[in-house]
Amino acid sequence: MMAWRPRICPFHRLVEHVRQGSRVLDIGCGNGLWLFLLAELKRISGGVGMDISPQRIQTAEQLRGTRNSLRFCAVNPDDPWPTDPVDCVTMIDVIHHVPPQRHRAFVQAAAKNAASRILIKDIDPSAKFKSGANTLHDLVLSRQRPRYCRPDDLCTWLGESGFKVRLRQRCDMLWYSHFLIVADRI
Repeated sequence: MMAWRPRICPFHRLVEHVRQGSRVLDIGCGNGLWLFLLAELKRISGGVGMDISPQRIQTAEQLRGTRNSLRFCAVNPDDPWPTDPVDCVTMIDVIHHVPPQRHRAFVQAAAKNAASRILIKDIDPSAKFKSGANTLHDLVLSRQRPRYCRPDDLCTWLGESGFKVRLRQRCDMLWYSHFLIVADRI
């Protein structure tokens, strides 16, 4: 599945928003694809990936090989998050897997990190047909019903947490409609 992911996720648009030499905390890293991509492109100096799936973290650790600047950890929803010093926090297709009543607290927890930038990429719920295609995708592949979050809400919560939204854009790929938010600490 990792081989197909770049065909439906606009990684090419996300990479340019990770500053050269950054250390990244990737929330919901899955098998580590995003951090591996950033490391291969020599975009980052290091990174930490966290996910609630121990199996995915185990896969990421196996794939890590000699990339000693990367670390992966399984974190339960109520456990403390890694406290490694990072410059950028990323969440790619994560928020729609968080229960709606926890969306705000989840974003605020990500913003508590000392990072100067937060990058969020998720499915655009305003594109009904395309978000429906993603719902089917998630029901089949992850056996989860996605709970979409409006980009307006994310921008508001980031602002409340001391960040200014620098970029907000929609990006369609195949039958998926994505939104990208880049916010910098004020």
